[in-house]
Amino acid sequence: MKDRPRPSPVCADPVGRAIFAEDAAAVLGNVIAAIGIALHQITGSAIPDGIAAIVIGLVIGYVAIELARRNGDFLIGRRASAVIHKRVQDIIARHPGIRAVTDLLVTFLGPRRLWVMARIDVDDELSGAGVKSLIRSIEQALTRDSRFVARVDLVPASRD
Repeated sequence: MKDRPRPSPVCADPVGRAIFAEDAAAVLGNVIAAIGIALHQITGSAIPDGIAAIVIGLVIGYVAIELARRNGDFLIGRRASAVIHKRVQDIIARHPGIRAVTDLLVTFLGPRRLWVMARIDVDDELSGAGVKSLIRSIEQALTRDSRFVARVDLVPASRD
């Protein structure tokens, strides 16, 4: 994870995208409204003004749908790439006291923010304090390896 791959669509900033899209829609809406009002004044008919209002509504609806579609990955939690998943699994598995990583889920919380969730099979010889220390050590290793790891949840569980 220390390598910095090119930003993917998953890593694009949804806040910046939303601000740009909303501002662009607002400017376009103002232009459409001005045209509708001007045509209303020139013709005396309220129809251009009404059509402008409908077009503005369609523009706002389109922007909302497009933002929901593009940012949906963050709303539902998109999984990290196989490379990141493997790297996280290797970091966890190499710790002494870990017998196996039974379940692992690495998802994006937002742009460049990862959430690591794992069930780990720990050595039966470890005491409660030993397990606690092991979990803390794994969390530190993951956050040290990548500044993008925002949250780590590890659950000791038996493979049996």
